[in-house]
Amino acid sequence: MHASPRSPHDPTSPGAPGLSSHGTPPVAPHEQPQALRLVADVLGAVRAHWRVAVLFFVVANAAVLAGIMLCPRSYVSEAKFRVNPGRETSSLDPTATAGSSQISLSQTNREQDLNTAVDVLNSRAVLAYAVERIGPEPILQGYVPAEGEVADDGGGALDPEAAGVDPGPLAALGLSDPVSRFEKAVEALGQMTEVVSNKKSDVISVSVEAEKPGLAQRICAEIVAGFRQKYTDASEIEGSSAFFAEKANEAKADLDRTASLLAEELNALGISTVDGRRQQLQEELSRLSGEEMDRRKALEGTLAEAAGYERVLAETPQTIDAGQTSNQATGAPDALRKEIADLAARREKIVRETSAKAPGAVRLEREIAAAEQLLAGLSAESDQTTTAANPVWQELTKSRLTAQAKAEGLRAELAAIRSQWDAARSAVAELNKRESRILALQTERDESAKSLAKYVQNRELTKVADEMGAQRISSVNVFQEPSFNAKPVAPKKRLIALAGLAFAGFGALGLCLALEYRRLFFPNEEDALAPAAAYGGNGWADAAENGAPAAPAVGYGNGRPAPAYAAPSGFEPSAPPSLTADRPR
Repeated sequence: MHASPRSPHDPTSPGAPGLSSHGTPPVAPHEQPQALRLVADVLGAVRAHWRVAVLFFVVANAAVLAGIMLCPRSYVSEAKFRVNPGRETSSLDPTATAGSSQISLSQTNREQDLNTAVDVLNSRAVLAYAVERIGPEPILQGYVPAEGEVADDGGGALDPEAAGVDPGPLAALGLSDPVSRFEKAVEALGQMTEVVSNKKSDVISVSVEAEKPGLAQRICAEIVAGFRQKYTDASEIEGSSAFFAEKANEAKADLDRTASLLAEELNALGISTVDGRRQQLQEELSRLSGEEMDRRKALEGTLAEAAGYERVLAETPQTIDAGQTSNQATGAPDALRKEIADLAARREKIVRETSAKAPGAVRLEREIAAAEQLLAGLSAESDQTTTAANPVWQELTKSRLTAQAKAEGLRAELAAIRSQWDAARSAVAELNKRESRILALQTERDESAKSLAKYVQNRELTKVADEMGAQRISSVNVFQEPSFNAKPVAPKKRLIALAGLAFAGFGALGLCLALEYRRLFFPNEEDALAPAAAYGGNGWADAAENGAPAAPAVGYGNGRPAPAYAAPSGFEPSAPPSLTADRPR
């Protein structure tokens, strides 16, 4: 075999385009930076297949725009309300108030109230209420119902006969379950409704997404109305009015019976209250005891006074001399004797009450001694007198008789006081005997009165609650009515357009790269047999042995020729470069 002429692409050829003006060979492709090689590959793929990329970009954007134009619109209606503390959150509970002495309210915290409201709002009962008011067909078919249009369905019954649903062959085989239009509407409405409640706020937001803004507003309004009704019904205690009315009547009967028995017991004693009667008797006993002590002291003093008169009378003559001379004519001895008798009586009384050594008794004793000494001097100077009745004796006798009469009166008063004291003691004993019965009746009467007041108040509260429920007065304050928003919330045109634009751009770029690298991953028979056809059965090895130039250096793994470069000294092109060695990594 002879050597073939060198190709103009041979890097060893003097006229090879790979040599620089200074004769310096360029850098080999596998020695260039990876980022540069990657950019070169991408740009080469775009240049090679730009027509396909442009076509894909235009078609993809057109498809996205067509999808935006044909996509059905969705509209949202939103309502907001606040659940205030009211009769729904503080309701009368008969089980809590029946055995309590005070009116008890079943209070819950605000977080529980809001959670309860959200649960009621998400319940099937509220959704079913809205479907009953609107009808299943407007919800399923997406049209605004006419005014006054109501549902005509089996109420969501699962029984095909009751729901008016044809079960079909699959249902007959047990492969599907028949569902009424009503039930489908309830399920669809549950997917259309969203309830949002912030833990740090008392406001609850409910939004409905539908195909028509009017339909979304109508559904949202019916859901709010259904929530207010079901929330009120959930907080009511069935039968509370009748319960409290019955309990009030029973408490009234118990109060009348107990009051009658108590009146009989009090009338038997002739009193109004036990405490008042006991205090009255204690005061009377205290008064009688004090009066008895006073009368005893007075009696003892009177008896002592009478005894003093007796002693003085024993020493006083009944008659005196009538004929008088000098001092006797003046009557001084008689007056002095009377004074001595009075002093003696006073001293005797003091001695009886205190003692003989009392200051008053000692002073009177001295005065008596001085008076007796003076009387003795007057008697010594007296001359012979005539006899006559002694007026001193008469006066002393009169005083003695008065003291004795007074003593008898005091004894009679003491006897009367003792009798009254005994009667009061008997009354106290009788009161003590009946006290336990009276106190028990009083306690029962007071408890019956408290129960009656409690049940009457609860009965009136339940009447007010029932009236508020009848008039649909609720603690749910809707401050934002269901809105009518003519601007659709879906599809999001700008976002979809931007996403479609990004998809078209990256898709076109990816398509160019896929077309550029298809031979690397999916080589055909022509590419595999090209070296053998040119140099025989051994391909590039035979060509190297025959002095032919080495296999053209492929580019960066894309099958396209790379720019020629000068082989370094001592380089022997014994084997073709690897297709995978120069691929970007």
